[in-house]
Amino acid sequence: MQDIKARGVASSPAFYTAAIAIVTSSSERTVHGWMYGTALTEAQGDGGFGYDPMFIPLGYDKTLGELDDEIKKKLSHRAKALSLAKIVLKTL
Repeated sequence: MQDIKARGVASSPAFYTAAIAIVTSSSERTVHGWMYGTALTEAQGDGGFGYDPMFIPLGYDKTLGELDDEIKKKLSHRAKALSLAKIVLKTL
């Protein structure tokens, strides 16, 4: 994968993923939540934690470190995985 320039710094396509395993005595299921975007080589923004200031979600022009919490919750790979896990749990 070749680096590209985004916002004046080197960047690369990237994604976050969250996996949840649901194991019962009779089955094993997994779900995954994904958030695609661009990883930057330099932090931009003070919000969030970890790599948030270095990740621009697909369709946005700000890093997770610059976006409002409500938008981040909507995009969250963790929230997407939890939503899918709830569906699986209802079927058990």
